[in-house]
Amino acid sequence: MVPPQEDIIGAIRDKMRDDLDLRGFAATTKMEYLRCAKNFVAYHHRSPTELGEPEVREFLLHLVNEKRAGSATQRMYVAAIGFPRFTAFHFHSVRHCTF
Repeated sequence: MVPPQEDIIGAIRDKMRDDLDLRGFAATTKMEYLRCAKNFVAYHHRSPTELGEPEVREFLLHLVNEKRAGSATQRMYVAAIGFPRFTAFHFHSVRHCTF
Protein backbone atom coordinates (compact mmCIF):
# COMPACT_ATOMS: atom_id res chain seq x y z
CA MET A 1 0.00 0.00 0.00
CA VAL A 2 1.27 3.46 -0.96
CA PRO A 3 1.45 5.98 1.91
CA PRO A 4 -1.03 8.89 1.53
CA GLN A 5 1.71 11.50 1.08
CA GLU A 6 3.22 9.54 -1.82
CA ASP A 7 -0.25 9.31 -3.39
CA ILE A 8 -0.55 13.11 -3.21
CA ILE A 9 2.92 13.68 -4.63
CA GLY A 10 2.27 11.14 -7.40
CA ALA A 11 -1.03 12.81 -8.30
CA ILE A 12 0.62 16.24 -8.39
CA ARG A 13 3.49 14.91 -10.53
CA ASP A 14 1.03 13.26 -12.94
CA LYS A 15 -1.06 16.44 -13.18
CA MET A 16 2.04 18.54 -13.78
CA ARG A 17 3.22 16.13 -16.50
CA ASP A 18 -0.21 16.28 -18.17
CA ASP A 19 -0.30 20.08 -17.93
CA LEU A 20 3.17 20.34 -19.45
CA ASP A 21 1.96 18.12 -22.30
CA LEU A 22 -1.11 20.29 -22.79
CA ARG A 23 1.04 23.41 -22.96
CA GLY A 24 3.23 21.79 -25.64
CA PHE A 25 6.52 21.85 -23.71
CA ALA A 26 9.45 20.00 -25.27
CA ALA A 27 10.30 16.58 -23.85
CA THR A 28 13.57 17.84 -22.36
CA THR A 29 11.85 20.81 -20.73
CA LYS A 30 9.20 18.53 -19.22
CA MET A 31 11.91 16.24 -17.87
CA GLU A 32 13.78 19.20 -16.32
CA TYR A 33 10.66 20.76 -14.78
CA LEU A 34 9.66 17.44 -13.22
CA ARG A 35 13.22 16.90 -11.95
CA CYS A 36 13.30 20.38 -10.42
CA ALA A 37 9.92 19.91 -8.74
CA LYS A 38 11.01 16.49 -7.42
CA ASN A 39 14.24 17.94 -5.99
CA PHE A 40 12.34 20.78 -4.33
CA VAL A 41 9.89 18.40 -2.64
CA ALA A 42 12.66 15.94 -1.70
CA TYR A 43 14.69 18.73 -0.08
CA HIS A 44 11.84 19.56 2.28
CA HIS A 45 10.58 15.99 2.88
CA ARG A 46 7.02 17.30 2.88
CA SER A 47 4.03 17.29 0.59
CA PRO A 48 4.06 20.11 -1.96
CA THR A 49 0.68 21.21 -0.63
CA GLU A 50 2.44 22.21 2.61
CA LEU A 51 5.14 24.34 0.97
CA GLY A 52 5.01 28.06 0.33
CA GLU A 53 7.17 31.14 -0.12
CA PRO A 54 9.49 30.53 2.88
CA GLU A 55 10.28 27.03 1.63
CA VAL A 56 10.84 28.26 -1.93
CA ARG A 57 13.29 30.90 -0.69
CA GLU A 58 15.07 28.43 1.58
CA PHE A 59 15.48 25.97 -1.28
CA LEU A 60 16.73 28.62 -3.71
CA LEU A 61 19.26 29.79 -1.12
CA HIS A 62 20.34 26.16 -0.70
CA LEU A 63 20.90 25.95 -4.47
CA VAL A 64 22.95 29.14 -4.49
CA ASN A 65 24.97 28.71 -1.30
CA GLU A 66 25.48 24.96 -1.06
CA LYS A 67 25.08 23.67 -4.61
CA ARG A 68 26.66 26.76 -6.20
CA ALA A 69 23.88 26.87 -8.81
CA GLY A 70 24.22 29.51 -11.48
CA SER A 71 21.55 31.96 -12.50
CA ALA A 72 20.24 29.79 -15.35
CA THR A 73 19.72 26.88 -12.96
CA GLN A 74 17.98 29.15 -10.46
CA ARG A 75 15.65 30.43 -13.18
CA MET A 76 14.86 26.86 -14.25
CA TYR A 77 13.88 25.95 -10.69
CA VAL A 78 11.77 29.09 -10.29
CA ALA A 79 9.98 28.34 -13.56
CA ALA A 80 9.41 24.70 -12.63
CA ILE A 81 8.27 25.35 -9.07
CA GLY A 82 6.03 28.18 -10.20
CA PHE A 83 4.70 26.38 -13.27
CA PRO A 84 1.17 27.78 -13.68
CA ARG A 85 -0.59 24.45 -13.33
CA PHE A 86 1.55 23.58 -10.33
CA THR A 87 0.23 26.70 -8.63
CA ALA A 88 -3.02 24.92 -7.91
CA PHE A 89 -1.02 23.07 -5.27
CA HIS A 90 0.10 26.14 -3.33
CA PHE A 91 3.16 27.01 -5.37
CA HIS A 92 1.69 30.42 -6.23
CA SER A 93 4.02 31.80 -3.55
CA VAL A 94 6.98 31.62 -5.90
CA ARG A 95 5.52 34.49 -7.95
CA HIS A 96 5.68 36.73 -4.89
CA CYS A 97 9.29 35.97 -3.96
CA THR A 98 11.82 38.70 -4.57
CA PHE A 99 15.04 37.41 -6.04
